[in-house]
Amino acid sequence: MKLLSNSICPSVIALAILTTGCGGGSSDTSSPAAITYTTINSSTPATNSTSLTGIRGVNNSSNVYITGGAVTSSNVWSNQLYVGPITGGGTYYTLNVPGSNSTTNAYSADNWSGNQVEVVGSSTINGISRGFLYQGPVANNNGVGTVGTAPWYDITYTSGGTVYPSIPHSVMNNIAVGGYQAGGVTAYICDITAPATPVCNNMNSIFPSTTLSSSAYGVWWNGGNSYTITGGYSTALYTDLTTPNPVGSEAFIVDYNSSTRTYSNFMSYSWKNDTTGIYSSHFEGITADLVKGGYNLPGEGILANGTMSVGFVHIARTATGGFNPVATWIQVTYPGSTTTTADTVYQNNLLGVYQPGAQALNGYVANIPTSLY
Repeated sequence: MKLLSNSICPSVIALAILTTGCGGGSSDTSSPAAITYTTINSSTPATNSTSLTGIRGVNNSSNVYITGGAVTSSNVWSNQLYVGPITGGGTYYTLNVPGSNSTTNAYSADNWSGNQVEVVGSSTINGISRGFLYQGPVANNNGVGTVGTAPWYDITYTSGGTVYPSIPHSVMNNIAVGGYQAGGVTAYICDITAPATPVCNNMNSIFPSTTLSSSAYGVWWNGGNSYTITGGYSTALYTDLTTPNPVGSEAFIVDYNSSTRTYSNFMSYSWKNDTTGIYSSHFEGITADLVKGGYNLPGEGILANGTMSVGFVHIARTATGGFNPVATWIQVTYPGSTTTTADTVYQNNLLGVYQPGAQALNGYVANIPTSLY
C-alpha cells in the first residue's frame, strides 16, 4: 500500500519519492526463507521516514528510476527521484512543481526522449491536489518553470470546467493512470502524447455497474498501442484519494488499446484467490516478467478481522491472450518488522517500506526467486 501526500500522510518517503495510500499493515505469516531482503533508504542523513512509490528500468542500463521520498526530522521533504542500482548507492534528485510550495509527491517514472525522464505525481496548488507530468532532464529542479509548458504539464482530471482533486499513480510511454475525487474516488486515464493538451477520461466503463469507487495504480506498455492497467474497485463509496483498498474492494487487471481507446480482458482477483473472509484486495503496480512471461504485481489483502497482508503476485497470459483467473500470490514480510507494505515492482523484485528500524519507515527491496512462482 503506497503512502501518499505529505499533507495527508504524516509519515512517508524513502528511496525515491513518495507512496500512495496512508498506512501499512502487518502480514499474518512469515515470508519464505528463499526471499532475500535489502534495506534501501534515502541518502539524507537526518531522515526519519521513507517511502517508495514507483520503479522503472533505465534504458540501456542496469540502473533503475525509483520515485519516492524522505522526510527529515524537521519535516522537510526531499529526494523525489532516485537513479542507480536497485539496491542503493545511486543519486537522488528533487523535483518540485512550480507554485506547489515544495509539496510535490512523485509516484512513477519512465524513460523519455533519449536520456531524459518523465515523472507523474501530485502537488497541492491553491489548496487542491493536482496531477503533474514532468518531461525533462534527470536533474534537480526546485520549482523552476511554468506549469503548462515544458518540462511541467498538468494532468489533473477535469470535466465540464470543474477541476477535481487528482493523483496520477503511474506512467509509461504515452499513458498515465490514477484516481480523482468527485464524491467518491474514480479511476482515470490520460493520453499524454500531446502533454500540453492531455486527453483524460474516467475508466467507469470497465467496472461492474455496482462499483462506487475505483482507482488505477499501475500501467505497463506492451508495445505499439497495447497497455495493461491494474488497480482496484469497490462497491463502497470511498472519498480518500490516498488509500487504495476501501471496504469490499477487488483487485483488477485489464488491457487497453490507446488507438481505439477501448478495453479488453478485464479480470478481478482476491487475495490468494480466496473470497472467503476477504475484506479488500488491491494491486499497486505492474511489470512484465521477462523470465516466465505474463506480469508481476505488488498486491495486498485485508481480512475480515482487519489484518493486512501484502505480497508478490504473478499473473500469466492464457493461450487466447487473456489473463489466467488464478494468480500466484507470495506473501512477503520484512523479517522482524511490525509493518510491511508492497508498493511497486520491477521484474522479480518487490519494493515497499517496513517498520520498525532505524527510521520510522524504511525502504526495502525483496528479491523473489522465480522458482517460487
